[in-house]
Amino acid sequence: MSYDGGVADPRAFGAALRAAREDAGLSLKRAAESIGVSHNALGNWELGKRKKRLPRATVEKLEATYGVDDRRLLIAGEYVAGAAPPVGEPQSLAYGGEPLTADETRDVLRFIDFVRSRRSG
Repeated sequence: MSYDGGVADPRAFGAALRAAREDAGLSLKRAAESIGVSHNALGNWELGKRKKRLPRATVEKLEATYGVDDRRLLIAGEYVAGAAPPVGEPQSLAYGGEPLTADETRDVLRFIDFVRSRRSG
């Protein structure tokens, strides 16, 4: 199954969505209501049944609803640079032999997005 010309695996992305929702303690119905979609739609996303990539704004809304501050959903869906960590595993970057904090990692990923946005514009 092609994923809108991208390389992200819809099933892996769906698993990341589900894990984030469950980590947030939200039911499928409650999460769907919070972002303004049907629970069937959200369930299908989590199962990897959507053939086209979700709009980035939707993924950002999901991250806000689930309290995700490390961009793991954007990374899993390949909306931003970085390797998606395995579901349930925190992403870890290092510089100079020292692991970066979650805040430093988030800042590095934002900077990468900024640099790439300037390249294509």
